[in-house]
Amino acid sequence: MLDSRSVATGTAREHSPVVPCLPSLLQSFCLTRSTAHISSLSNSFALRRSVPRFWIWANVLSLDAPLVAVLWQALLARALNIQLHALEPVVLALSVWLLYVVDHVFDAMRPTAAAWEPARRLFYRRHLHVMQAIVICVPVLVLWLAYSFLSPAVLRAGLQIGCGVGSYFAVVHLAPRRGRNAWPREGAVALLFAAGTFMPVWANSHSSMRPILVSALLFSALCWLNICAIETWEWNYSGERPEATPHVSTQWVTQHLRFFSVVISLCSPLLLLAGLVPAAIPVTASVSGLALCALPGLRGRLSRAFLTSAADLALYSPCFFLVYLWAR
Repeated sequence: MLDSRSVATGTAREHSPVVPCLPSLLQSFCLTRSTAHISSLSNSFALRRSVPRFWIWANVLSLDAPLVAVLWQALLARALNIQLHALEPVVLALSVWLLYVVDHVFDAMRPTAAAWEPARRLFYRRHLHVMQAIVICVPVLVLWLAYSFLSPAVLRAGLQIGCGVGSYFAVVHLAPRRGRNAWPREGAVALLFAAGTFMPVWANSHSSMRPILVSALLFSALCWLNICAIETWEWNYSGERPEATPHVSTQWVTQHLRFFSVVISLCSPLLLLAGLVPAAIPVTASVSGLALCALPGLRGRLSRAFLTSAADLALYSPCFFLVYLWAR
């Protein structure tokens, strides 16, 4: 605003060669400060937006897969009245977490090839050296716990599954990028994940193996749907190059996610009626199947960051039934 004295001397200032520049300089200075302030706010807002929200930190830190594995292992062991060593879920959680960290570290070491990347990949790129140090240190802890506290049968079975996982990593991460998606690797991941989850239950069981095998196949089917959906949706969002295109079977399963989820939800009670699985497993699988069935309809309403977490949350259904079984 102008005061009265500046108005009174306005005519004199019109003829001054220097003074008329002062308002322009002041205006330029104010605009510069204002622009810098707005730019600072914009950068701060962008930084806040780039930080993952609290509900996706489990996915960012690769904690969702270990949690799912421990929940389903505890559910099957409790349903079959099989006693596990107190540290077996700990070894399972650390092993699964380590494998996912190794997989994400390999992904982060590749150059960026997409306009958009999921939050966990950005996190691993920013903290690559820390995660590489974890990859070196955690295996020592896992091996010490396994050799010190697990039974020989569980240890042998774990090493056998470890060989299968090592072969998978060699094929996926040492092959060219185009060859990585030339086969339905999501099915292999689902089978290995289910085998590692239920292996301690199988090694400690002295009864029929049929309930464990059928439960593992049912669980692997749910994991297969989960992995296919996440892989396809993230590829659709990222706009990566054609060589990163998921396998045709992966995309086909995602397109028919509702159908397969409903099939699992309807077939699970039939397995119970046939006496092939304990009661808790088919009920839990039906709940997870219905949750996965709802995801395609909610996809447009969920953020890209939360979509992956929502697909993993669908497999958290054992939480409710474990509380019921332990309270019974």
